Amino acid sequence: MSIVKASLLFPTSKPQEQVELTADTIVDIIHAFVRLCGDEATKYFYLNNGDFNGATFVTINEKLFTIREAAKIPLTDGDKVFFGQAVDGG
Repeated sequence: MSIVKASLLFPTSKPQEQVELTADTIVDIIHAFVRLCGDEATKYFYLNNGDFNGATFVTINEKLFTIREAAKIPLTDGDKVFFGQAVDGG
């Protein structure tokens, strides 16, 4: 497993600015954030039907991906991963 730094932009009662963890994929990181932030973080990453939430985006080493694309990319030591959500509405 690789040691990566992951950040999450998510309004939670337990904000995590940046964590360093061991992960092979972003799914490993998602599970870690759900453990750290609680079940409320699950909807940030997943829809009710279990599919990835398309509004969530991922950057890996400053390259932008959809969450579905990023889930297929293996992580390596030193990668920097950021999760955010597109905001729309008015």
